[in-house]
Amino acid sequence: MALMGERTPAAAYAGIAAPTLLLAGGRSPAAARRVVALLAGAMPRTQTLVLEDAGHMGPLTHAERVNAAIVAHVDAADAEA
Repeated sequence: MALMGERTPAAAYAGIAAPTLLLAGGRSPAAARRVVALLAGAMPRTQTLVLEDAGHMGPLTHAERVNAAIVAHVDAADAEA
């Protein structure tokens, strides 16, 4: 319901200047993958990582890979600062 009912236009996210990691599961529902694609196109500093064998619950089912990606992203942002 949250995915289908969201009324905020993607352009509203263009002002987010922070480096942002967008994670998606290749086996997630199409609507969830589309949200990631729209955000990636709208936000200026995104990195998108698709875990092809993960679904919507990737943080639980693929915790090691998700956590490693988040740590690498935060480390890169810290190095940039």
